[in-house]
Amino acid sequence: SDAGTFTGAGRDDDDDSDAQDIHAATVSLREHLGWQLGMTQLTERDRSLVRFLIEALDDDGYLSAPLQELWETLPPEYEIELEELEIALRHIQNFDPTGIGARNLQECLLLQMGQIPMNSRARRLARKIVAGYFDEFVKKHYEKLISRLQVSEDDFREALAEIKHLSPKPGNLYSEGGTDATPYIIPDFILDY
Repeated sequence: SDAGTFTGAGRDDDDDSDAQDIHAATVSLREHLGWQLGMTQLTERDRSLVRFLIEALDDDGYLSAPLQELWETLPPEYEIELEELEIALRHIQNFDPTGIGARNLQECLLLQMGQIPMNSRARRLARKIVAGYFDEFVKKHYEKLISRLQVSEDDFREALAEIKHLSPKPGNLYSEGGTDATPYIIPDFILDY
C-alpha cells in the first residue's frame, strides 16, 4: 500500500513519472537539436531564431516551408532580417543528424556529402551527380548521365551505391519507432523515386 508514496504523494504523481520515463526513453528530434543548441555559443537572439526554425522542421527533418514565408510570420517589432534567419538555418544544418534542416532532397544529400571525406572516385562522382545532374538522376536517366559524365557503367554504379548510403529522411531516426534504426540503412529511395 506504500508503493505509491515512493514516487510521490498521489496517484497523479505516479502517472506523471511514468510519462516522463517513456518520454526520456524516446528522445525526439527537436529535443536532440535543442540539446545541441544548448552547447553552442550563440547569442540569445540567435538561439531564439534557431529554436523557431527547429519548431518549423517536419518529422523527416526538412524545412519544408520557404524561409521567406517563415520570416514573414515573425513579429515586425523584433526587426529580424531574412539574412539572420538564413544564418540560423546554417547553424541547424551543422547539427546532427547530418542533412537536418535541408529544404529539399538534393540539399539534404549534399549536406551529408559535405561531412564525409571525398577520398574516392566513386564519392567524387556521386557528389558531381547530386550537385550538377540531380533532375536527370531522380528521373533515372542513367544512360544519358553515363554518356554526359563520360564514365563507365561500373563507375556510375559505384557512385549510385555511395548515394544510396545517405539518408533521405534524417529526422526519421528520432520519429516513432525509428530510434533503433541505424542512420544509413535505407530503402531504394531514389531508384524507386
